[in-house]
Amino acid sequence: MMKMRTLAAGLLLALTLHAAAPVPRPAGVLTVLEPSGKQTPLASLKGNVVVVQFLLTTCPHCQAFSKALNKITTEFGPKVKVIGVAFDPADTGNAPTYIKTTGATFPVGSADKLKVLQFLGVSVMDYPRLKVPQVVVIDKKGMIRSQTLLNGAGQAGDEIGIRPLLAALTKE
Repeated sequence: MMKMRTLAAGLLLALTLHAAAPVPRPAGVLTVLEPSGKQTPLASLKGNVVVVQFLLTTCPHCQAFSKALNKITTEFGPKVKVIGVAFDPADTGNAPTYIKTTGATFPVGSADKLKVLQFLGVSVMDYPRLKVPQVVVIDKKGMIRSQTLLNGAGQAGDEIGIRPLLAALTKE
């Protein structure tokens, strides 16, 4: 009986580590504050395929993925909009340095951590386990079609895996 409880607890823990909000689902409300002071509501990008990279400006994985997104913006041109969002309160003023470091060819701004977690469908309790970058792909109708898992895994967060998804979504 003890082995069954241990196994059940382990399985439940494994499932929660990989839990993510259901996809597809409507993209929630989120506004990105760019270093220039411009506020960009994600809803204003509706009608485009959108990749949103939630990041920490000092994270090497985030920087590497931003460089991959630079290639993707070149490949797909105006068919795909990309935006970066720093969301750690201690990190939100570092977007200009991040843009310079990564050579980001897309806007990078910041948003409130709690609003980002709500947008991602992640509870505050899961925040300590949240790995970055977190990546969300939104279709032209404003539906989230792919999102990384808490541990950062998934098609949206993989440079190779995201390309076929974007190609399919731009044709819809």
